[in-house]
Amino acid sequence: MPIAGQEIIKIYEGTMAVVNVLRKEEPVAKFQAAGGSAFFHLKDVNDKATLEKVRKKMAFLPNDIQQMFRIVERTELDKIGADPHASFALAAANGVYIQDANSGKLVNIKKGGAHGYFPDSKEIRTGFIIAGAGVKAGIALDSINLEDVAPTVARILGFQLPQADGKPVIQVLK
Repeated sequence: MPIAGQEIIKIYEGTMAVVNVLRKEEPVAKFQAAGGSAFFHLKDVNDKATLEKVRKKMAFLPNDIQQMFRIVERTELDKIGADPHASFALAAANGVYIQDANSGKLVNIKKGGAHGYFPDSKEIRTGFIIAGAGVKAGIALDSINLEDVAPTVARILGFQLPQADGKPVIQVLK
């Protein structure tokens, strides 16, 4: 799986490096880009030769490129419930965005933000405020999971979401 021409860049404040994961039609392997991450899929999950070839190519990328992501192994993907079909994934560094591309430079610079970062990235954390009927006042939590928001709101509204991945945050409920 060829990795096209590489441009070594510096990440400047207010910009975001965009790593283009170059793709061909009907590849034996491909990255599925998701903004802050990319998942590597083999057409044949038993194709260890292609997997090894890709890992070797990645190991020889220039350091400036390698610093733009970390490799997330299958065992870690399992722990966080990520794509069960991926052989491994790339977790983009802060200020880096990964996207699919059919041609062009491996790395571009652009302004903006992105989704799809791994949950261990502190920079993606945000606030959660809830108030109203059925909600305790003055409760402060260190963190909640995004998957818990919908079941919490459903409980307040008087119904359940049995298929939801999360659970109601009972600490905030009256």
